[in-house]
Amino acid sequence: CESQSEVGNLVGGILIVVAVLAIAAAYSLQKVWHAVRMLRARCATELSELHGHLTSHHLIVSHLVDALPDAFASQSDRTELTTVRERAERSIDAIDAEHPRAKDMRKFSRRQQELFELVRRLTTRILASPSIREIQSVSGCLQGLIDANQKINDATAAYNASVITYATFLESPVSS
Repeated sequence: CESQSEVGNLVGGILIVVAVLAIAAAYSLQKVWHAVRMLRARCATELSELHGHLTSHHLIVSHLVDALPDAFASQSDRTELTTVRERAERSIDAIDAEHPRAKDMRKFSRRQQELFELVRRLTTRILASPSIREIQSVSGCLQGLIDANQKINDATAAYNASVITYATFLESPVSS
């Protein structure tokens, strides 16, 4: 009888230890899950912020094209800029901020670089022409582009940092 009592006490003690370990594991998993959700949400927030700044940039480009005299920007220049801007807009709109896919991000990056290069060439031409750069609406758009580019650079850096933090967390032994 005494032996059965000792076995019962031992089994009870083992069950208590197993229960405590299970509770600790569940708590630890919950903390990791919460951290993953928070890091993913931060990535989505930063991507949405970048999207907003790019949308502003695209709008300024559109206004700049409209502000240029016909003699300065040919119809084919205007059409090319409009086409590339619209492709860039579609590429960012195609990205699901909650679940961005690498393929969509690469396409988005290529489209934005295309647009930035066209705008860079256009602004170089504008700055080389005093009569054009002094047009109030053109100079306002140029200043707007400078501001928008800075915000895009800042938002890109913040997004990249959030993605790196998220990826690093997922690769760390703590989250595995």
